[in-house]
Amino acid sequence: LGRLSTAVGALKREGRPALLLSRGGLSPRDADTGLEGAALYSALERIGVAASAVGVGELRRLEAVREYRASNPGGIRFLSANLVHASSPNVSVFEPSALLEAGGVRVAVIGLTRMHWSKYMTRGKLKDLVLVDPVQAAQTQVQLLRPSADLVVLLSNMSPEDTAKVREEVRGIDLVLSVDASNRPAPAERLERRSSTRARGP
Repeated sequence: LGRLSTAVGALKREGRPALLLSRGGLSPRDADTGLEGAALYSALERIGVAASAVGVGELRRLEAVREYRASNPGGIRFLSANLVHASSPNVSVFEPSALLEAGGVRVAVIGLTRMHWSKYMTRGKLKDLVLVDPVQAAQTQVQLLRPSADLVVLLSNMSPEDTAKVREEVRGIDLVLSVDASNRPAPAERLERRSSTRARGP
């Protein structure tokens, strides 16, 4: 928390707008402060974290995430377009996306959850949840958000292969924040602006 707070403070002193986003898997406990669960999310919110994809960390602490969101509806937005209820596949467990603003720029943020985490959804509070096709999930959100956004950002903690497939098949994404094969943050990737609609043949 200390290093993040210092970096954000420096940006603010320079008058530079910042939108803090997470690929998911926020730390379960801060080593410096001892904060964890909903208390840690509240601290990250105060620093300025605006949205996070849902990763394995959030799935393992599902109740803490729900507790935090219930008491802080205007706080960090936890996003997953491909995590849905098994009984209602059209209903997302979390918000699939969010439309945010930074320095006058309208930023649409879409979250995708790693397909591999389905192995945790066989028991307990997760057994009624399923992960669906991330390409279709992302495409739906891009089509909804692109007309209202200046920038579309994908937050992905999926495998590099799955993220690459979304990147190649879904038009209209401008920036990808993802992870590498070891589930560590990968460099941000800015994509060439492409139309969100595909040309159709006869």
